Amino acid sequence: MPVTRQLTRAAPRQNTVRESTARVYRTWIDKYRSQGHAIPASSSSVVAFVTQNQHLSRSSLNTAISALSWLHAQLGLPDPSRAQAVQDALLHTPAASSSARGKAPPLLLQELELILQSLGDSLSEVRDAALLSTMWFGALRRSEVALLERGNITAHSDRTLITLMGSKTDKGNEGHTIALQATERAVCPHELLGQWLSLCPDTNNPTQRVFRHVTASNQITDKPLHKEYVQTILRRRAAAAGVTQAESLTGHSCRRGFIFSCLEVGVSPELIMLTTRQSPATFATYIADFGLKNESTAGYLLSTSPRPSGHTKPPKAPAS
Repeated sequence: MPVTRQLTRAAPRQNTVRESTARVYRTWIDKYRSQGHAIPASSSSVVAFVTQNQHLSRSSLNTAISALSWLHAQLGLPDPSRAQAVQDALLHTPAASSSARGKAPPLLLQELELILQSLGDSLSEVRDAALLSTMWFGALRRSEVALLERGNITAHSDRTLITLMGSKTDKGNEGHTIALQATERAVCPHELLGQWLSLCPDTNNPTQRVFRHVTASNQITDKPLHKEYVQTILRRRAAAAGVTQAESLTGHSCRRGFIFSCLEVGVSPELIMLTTRQSPATFATYIADFGLKNESTAGYLLSTSPRPSGHTKPPKAPAS
């Protein structure tokens, strides 16, 4: 059994959280220990950890600090994260500077999973699970997910294809196809969207909006969600799941979180841009915010890497 799990199981039950949250916290505690830091932690070791991981988003660092705070509460020990030195270190990270410039905090994959695992099986919760996972894994803008119609979606056994028409960067209205692949993870956007669609009436109507309001009596209406309400759903569900900075999340947090999560695990910029549908110049701003040190190398990748095979766009309609 991992040391972290032994510690938390042997500790007094204080400051309890959901098991899904505890799993995320244990991951961050294991990362903290793997970088040479001991438990119990001192404020100086937490500052060193923050300094070591300045390339991470502010949201990720906040989750890591919350994990350490939770563990020390479980063990009945003083919380080192409350020290002023730790707070000062967090304020001086590149990610904090990005946030201070008014950019949306990213919603990272582990935070999305916290939200989705906290949802139940009511109609509104099934809808919100499908909405948030589709928006995150598809790197969709809130206006794009709000405007999705049934005819934009084609379901296959191993993936769901979403065709976006007339989006912000589709000046020629040629359309862009995004695939939500089936996965073996606990969170599968292909499966979650399929569950919601199976509950929706009028699924054969191609112009029917995918995401609609649900009444208090658990009935799906014909009234589509407004893009502003998409942000309300995100903040409400994030707060209920205990996500840090939930009140500061915006519709753009999903796109930023998707990009940052991909960069964090080494996905190449050109592959990410196939989903995000951004120009190299725009994408370069995300690389800078993510905190990569060698921006000239990143620029080289963006300008010289070949376009991967497998990128699909719907065929143009024949001229009439």
